[in-house]
Amino acid sequence: MGYYLYKKVEQGNKASFTKCGPTNLAGNRKGIIVKYIEKKFLSDAGKIELTSPFAWEMPLAEAIESLGLNCNSLVVDLKPNDKKVVALYELLALWGYSVWGYGPEWWGWTPIMLKLRGIVVDDDAEQFSRQNNSKEKFTVEPNPDHACIYTFLRLDGSFNEDGRLEGTWNFPGPGATNSALLWPDAFKFFVSKAGDGC
Repeated sequence: MGYYLYKKVEQGNKASFTKCGPTNLAGNRKGIIVKYIEKKFLSDAGKIELTSPFAWEMPLAEAIESLGLNCNSLVVDLKPNDKKVVALYELLALWGYSVWGYGPEWWGWTPIMLKLRGIVVDDDAEQFSRQNNSKEKFTVEPNPDHACIYTFLRLDGSFNEDGRLEGTWNFPGPGATNSALLWPDAFKFFVSKAGDGC
């Protein structure tokens, strides 16, 4: 998946998207998630009063505005290397459920749920191009059949006992344990948020 900032302009029954450039959703240095958490939840001392688990929400419009980003929409390209199909989704919100603890040493992770709305859903790339569209700039009529969808990911990071960010906050690489395992309390939290509709 690729993450990109776009300038979105709605006019009548159409929406135009102009790409501003790529962005990082994850990561403890450049990632939008960590930057938002630091701005929204952390105190001047760089820590937050919390207990494990810590459930949080990141509405994308609010995050983009509060971080002073030059664009107003984050678009996920689900198939960035596919030459035959275009699959672009607008990221509307995400929720995190940060869990951490101590055994012999600190451990922590954060499953996240992304709320996406289909903009261009598995369209033929040639037809998309013939309509004077490209991934750099395109105009679409919102399709009411493209309801919100949700996906789960996991971040290698959480907080420590002092309320400070810990870990890389990156998506894990390929491997046997890179999925977002959801314990019942985390699952209930995410299901309650998915009921908000689109």
